[in-house]
Amino acid sequence: MKPSNFDLALDMDGVMADILKGVCKMLAENHNEFVEPGELVHYSIKESCKTPYSEIKKYWQDPDFFRGLEPMEGMIDTVNAMLREGWNICVISTCKYGGFDGKIDWLRKHVPKLDMNNVYFTYQHKYRVAADIFVDDHIDNLKQYAKHNPNTSVICYTQPHNSAWDGARVFSWDDLYSRVWDYKLYIEELERARKVNRVQK
Repeated sequence: MKPSNFDLALDMDGVMADILKGVCKMLAENHNEFVEPGELVHYSIKESCKTPYSEIKKYWQDPDFFRGLEPMEGMIDTVNAMLREGWNICVISTCKYGGFDGKIDWLRKHVPKLDMNNVYFTYQHKYRVAADIFVDDHIDNLKQYAKHNPNTSVICYTQPHNSAWDGARVFSWDDLYSRVWDYKLYIEELERARKVNRVQK
């Protein structure tokens, strides 16, 4: 049985939007601190840079920061292809400090065919929006989602801060596309087998 109405749930920052590159650009331009994305090995930015977190936190409240983020390479073409193929996709993004308008504007610009009714902003409980496949870059989110949605395929999108994840992971949007299609076909085959078994009984 399908666990939800959504085929695929996507995190936004670090999966769809290149927030690490955005953070590095912000630190260099506004705080004269030069850090490469690969050096951000902690999910909490304050543990990976010298700029006071009180300054960094201001950007999480600034819609223009999110509007200016670059899409992850391959994301636009892949999401558009999946929407054409009939995938029911939702986006689940954490918004603790604001930035809602900036994130919505970003999605409308880069994936305008995505149904904005399928965009969810949450403080922390992403698992409340169930899907067949969940993709995130934050280990805590992945663990919580797997705990509350045991039938979901949970996939880690590789970033410098999630090397400790020991479950399924992808390294690019091409990789993600192949992985989710393999899972979708597997689920469809299970459904066909169940139907055959019910008829035979």
